[in-house]
Amino acid sequence: MSAPFCVHCASGFALEGTPKGTMEKLGPYDTYIASPSSVQGEPGRAIFFACDAFGLSLINNKIIPDILAERLGVPVYVPDYFEGKGVEPTRLQMPSTAKEMRSQSLMQKVTSGLGMLSIAPWFISNRPGTKIAPLEKWFTAVEEAKGVKEWASTSYCFGGKPVLHFASQSKFKANVLCHPSFVAIDDIKKMKGTSLFICADEDPVFGASLREQSQQVLKERQDKGEIQAEFKFFHNTVHGFCARPDFSVPEVKKAFEDATQLTVEWLKEHFLQAKAEGKGTAGGEPPAATAAPV
Repeated sequence: MSAPFCVHCASGFALEGTPKGTMEKLGPYDTYIASPSSVQGEPGRAIFFACDAFGLSLINNKIIPDILAERLGVPVYVPDYFEGKGVEPTRLQMPSTAKEMRSQSLMQKVTSGLGMLSIAPWFISNRPGTKIAPLEKWFTAVEEAKGVKEWASTSYCFGGKPVLHFASQSKFKANVLCHPSFVAIDDIKKMKGTSLFICADEDPVFGASLREQSQQVLKERQDKGEIQAEFKFFHNTVHGFCARPDFSVPEVKKAFEDATQLTVEWLKEHFLQAKAEGKGTAGGEPPAATAAPV
């Protein structure tokens, strides 16, 4: 069974800063392109940034790609697969920390539940499956227009499902999935590419049971040399902290910064450096798929 729709991404605030990228129509989607000040490594490499349910109306989904592009030295492409109609960023407000979420009163939980129900029509019209065919056309358009030959991915909440789909088709050399939504065990059984899961302490969407099942499946596949995978957990965080952190909470601010840098380091090692060092996405002596607290 798939995990429920990502709504807790609404916790926290927008990041400060001015987006430095450009918008361009590529295939069916307007696309935010975050470009590094200097390109590193071989040309033809790029990152697919699969954003959360707030889409490009949330400035974070431009600021974070800018950060990744600059630190990695490769362009980051963010398709507007909601076509300007993502969830309004101010519409849902959820706890900023795991402690807050666990201490919610019954009335607070009811209020949160009503907020989730209010976006049910949006959820129905924006099921992840409706994005797959247009994204196939989008990838083709980007590859033809920009000369992209190799992809890696990073995803947040809603974006996890499209990444899992294309990862099953060997689209990406490496993946980072931050508190993904809609995860089904069948997705985990089929995914390919060296993958890092960044997990929240309290996550009703990618919860403990589903995470543990995912870890077990990936551990079994890893033992067979089929895939490399790791899980990293961040204390006192909630679903969405990588996409929309509350910087008024120092612990959450640090978790966001550490998770962002961990994303950079993972993609450097398993995407940008892998070819030069002769690393593959399977076989050899891969790292253990363990739950490592951060």
